[in-house]
Amino acid sequence: MGSTLTHHPGGFAPQLAALPNVQSDECFAWFVAVDQDGNGQVSPEELRSALLNDGGFRFSTRTVKYIMSIFDLDESGGIGFQEFEPLWNYMNQWRQMFDSFDIDRDNRIDGTELGQALAYYDLHVGPSVLDILVKKYGTIAPQNQQRHLGYSPAPVLAPRLQVDLDHFVCACVVVQQMCGLYDRFNQGGGGGAVVPQQMSRDEFLIAVISLP
Repeated sequence: MGSTLTHHPGGFAPQLAALPNVQSDECFAWFVAVDQDGNGQVSPEELRSALLNDGGFRFSTRTVKYIMSIFDLDESGGIGFQEFEPLWNYMNQWRQMFDSFDIDRDNRIDGTELGQALAYYDLHVGPSVLDILVKKYGTIAPQNQQRHLGYSPAPVLAPRLQVDLDHFVCACVVVQQMCGLYDRFNQGGGGGAVVPQQMSRDEFLIAVISLP
C-alpha cells in the first residue's frame, strides 16, 4: 500500500509507515550536538554535516535547504528543536526507502526503480516524466563513465544515467510537491489560479521539471 501526502507549510511530505521515532531526550541530545554554534537553530550546513557523519548521508546544500523548507514552520531559515525530530526521522526514512531499491548497494538507482519508489507514494507518473527526471537528476555511474570515455576496447551502448541518494530525494520531493499543487489548483484551491483543464498532470510535471 502506498503512503499518503501530508501538507506542510513548505509543501507536501510523505507520511510513511510508522517507524520507531527517536525519543525526545535522545533527539534533544542529537539536536544539541548538531547545533554546533549553540544558537538554538540548525543551519543547512550544520544539518548537512550531521547527515554525513551519521551513516554517510551525502546531500548537497541545495537538497538540504529544500528539505528544511518543508519543516521550517516559522520560516526562520533554520530548524529549531520542535522541527528537528520530524525532519531527522523523515531523512532516515528516505534513506531506508532508497536502500530498499538499491539492490546492488552502489548508492545509485535507475529510472525504473525511481518510478517504483514514486508509485509507493501513490505517485504514478508516465514514462515521459520518468525520462525527464532521470535526465535532470541522473548522472553517469563511474564504471559506465570510464567505458563511455573510451577506456574499453569493446563497443558499448550509450551510458545509462542513474540517480544517487541526493538527487533521489530531490526528485521525489519535487514530484510530490508539484502533484500536490496540481491537485490543489484543479480543485480551486490555488489562490484563483487553475491549471488548464487540457493539461494533464504528467504534462504539468514535464513543464515544471523542464524549467532551469
